[in-house]
Amino acid sequence: MSNCIDFEAFHSNYGNLVEIEKKIAMAFIGEASNMVGEFEAALASGDEKKIRFHSHTMKGASANVFASPLVEGFKQIENYDGAHLLPFAREKFTELKPAIEVALQELRDFLS
Repeated sequence: MSNCIDFEAFHSNYGNLVEIEKKIAMAFIGEASNMVGEFEAALASGDEKKIRFHSHTMKGASANVFASPLVEGFKQIENYDGAHLLPFAREKFTELKPAIEVALQELRDFLS
């Protein structure tokens, strides 16, 4: 996967205020592991309400850093209206995990 974070939109949205951008990037990096763990626990439990809730959380956090592939992927899980959410969410999350890692690396690179 190439770029995940749209840094042009990120900088534009936060007015090129580097300190604010750094705080937002650090917040995403700091919370990503927790959010992923909670999402994985929701998948393991098979609780559709929790899967949707944690999809919504991941979508919002991803939107804050302009990680469009993550926003779109978690939006698809959150809004899925088919009969089999659990297999769909598992498959989609498997596709999203590499993008999460790319986004984290891009944000780490931005901070360095």
